[in-house]
Amino acid sequence: MMPLSSKEKKQLFSPDEEIFNTFSDIFNVMGITRDDIASEMYDWELPPLPPSEREKLGSSEGLLMTKEVMAGLEVAQPGGAMLYRGRPVLVYIRDQMLRRNKYERGWYNPFHICYCRSLREAKEEHRYENRYVLTYDTSGEFLVNLSVREDNYGTVYTEIKEQHTYRKLKVCQTCLYELNWKGFRKYAGPGIKWFEGGDKRKRLQMAENFSISEFLQSVRKSQFQPMQIEGISASGGTAIKKYSLTAEMKQQIKDSVNNICECCGETFTARQLEIHHRNHNEGDNRRENLVVICKKCHDMIHQQEGGLRNKSQEDVSDLEYGDINKNIGDMYRKGYGVKVNTHKAAKHYQFAAEGYESASSTGCAEADMKLGKLMIDGLVENATPEKAQIFFKKSADSYKSKAKNGDPAAMYALHIMYKNGWGCRKNSKNAETYKQQAYSKYMENPSQWGADDCVRISQLAPEADLAEKWKSRAAFLYGVMADNGSAQAGYQQAVLIESEKSDEDEVELPDTQTLFAAAARAFESLNNKYEENQSLDKLTEKARQGNEKAVQKIGAMYLHGEKQGLEILKQMAVSGHKAAIQTVAQCAEAGDMDAIMAMGDICVSKS
Repeated sequence: MMPLSSKEKKQLFSPDEEIFNTFSDIFNVMGITRDDIASEMYDWELPPLPPSEREKLGSSEGLLMTKEVMAGLEVAQPGGAMLYRGRPVLVYIRDQMLRRNKYERGWYNPFHICYCRSLREAKEEHRYENRYVLTYDTSGEFLVNLSVREDNYGTVYTEIKEQHTYRKLKVCQTCLYELNWKGFRKYAGPGIKWFEGGDKRKRLQMAENFSISEFLQSVRKSQFQPMQIEGISASGGTAIKKYSLTAEMKQQIKDSVNNICECCGETFTARQLEIHHRNHNEGDNRRENLVVICKKCHDMIHQQEGGLRNKSQEDVSDLEYGDINKNIGDMYRKGYGVKVNTHKAAKHYQFAAEGYESASSTGCAEADMKLGKLMIDGLVENATPEKAQIFFKKSADSYKSKAKNGDPAAMYALHIMYKNGWGCRKNSKNAETYKQQAYSKYMENPSQWGADDCVRISQLAPEADLAEKWKSRAAFLYGVMADNGSAQAGYQQAVLIESEKSDEDEVELPDTQTLFAAAARAFESLNNKYEENQSLDKLTEKARQGNEKAVQKIGAMYLHGEKQGLEILKQMAVSGHKAAIQTVAQCAEAGDMDAIMAMGDICVSKS
């Protein structure tokens, strides 16, 4: 007898054909269901599985994700369901390290049904191999090893509790959110912190009632385009297989977020929404690389990213150098991404003060305020409240002028300064006035503001729900900028997430320690770039090419003891360089006698 073709097999065993009804009594006696037949039929079209793999995948034991197993793992697009050699699978962690209170309450790490944010982070951090387990068992029982961990940023204590035991695990709610399983997003809040709003009770209920078998069957029946996850082992990079994003796929992605802009959280029609590629590679249509946003947010994101790309070609400014070292100091003081080290923290706070002081000499109000804050907090040597108030006063005077011109960031700064008595007498009435003015000004055109301004708005907002909305938007924008290489944005995103973490979290939040560690490495590189560009020769070369910031920097270096700087500025000023003339004049106004004499020589040369 000739073997049946795949088409004939499908015709014979299709669960929709009369053949099933004809032999239903026999099938019932044998314990064979319509889904069993569909499953066998589905398998005929797929690459064969070794018997050992088939047995493990079909049991609670599962198949450990080795490098060889990872080579067969794919993601279904759109949606992100995971396939192993074409078969839909679940993924979970076998060796579970739990906080004590979560272990005692039975809050275990969930199983995953799609390539969600947690798994994407694990891939980036090379934590896939020999950690995750694949299975398509539908019992809901998973083989796990349970341990309790106590940690404080680097100091870890582990206590083994249960080994080789079976536990019921819940489905990952982030997976339900990203797949929008059965309309899950209807019960979520807006933005990146969707789990803090919406109907938490309903989300928990959906997770409790989740059916593994129903999900696996739905994936088998879906139409999708598999995309291999390449380079996910510890030794590999990441390669993207390109494919077109069809109109149907775009609509499915918009539907998955209920036509809500993932940036501002507002609802739009499908036509009003656009799809943004985080890495600007329009062939990389992985769901995690796609953002559904309205036109205004899309324009604003490209404007900010364009600024980042232009900025990456410039030198690190004095203000940025101060910010970088302030952040590194905070990381060493608090143990963010590094071990606590008070000596290194103090060193970087001192570097930060030097950067802010250099920026202050060029009239930067933000640098004055940040330097005053370092001093008032006692984080730099020989700092006194009196010295801090000098810089606060300079900053306040400058911000008052900017506030009159309608700058909401300046109004926000004055709100903080009057509230704390920095550079002015503490005055709660003035503080409240500037707070209301700043918020009103921001609300005149709310869609135009970037991440830093969104953080300010969250602190000005009159209601807690509004504050959370703006904080979520800030975290989202920081994430987009971090994807485009901004170390500062990556750090700020981690700070926001860390400030919101608690043991009561409904979903797994990103691993901030990894984000902080990545920021620390990037900050170190930026520090080196800054120091390389601070030599007098380098600055002189840039100044003669018309870089006014370099001219101002030479003036600041002169006032801090680099005597050759004045001679360079004088030569440029005599030749008619306006910025050099202004800088020498500023040094003279500071009371420096040599600069006063140099101004006399410049005036004589011009007469």
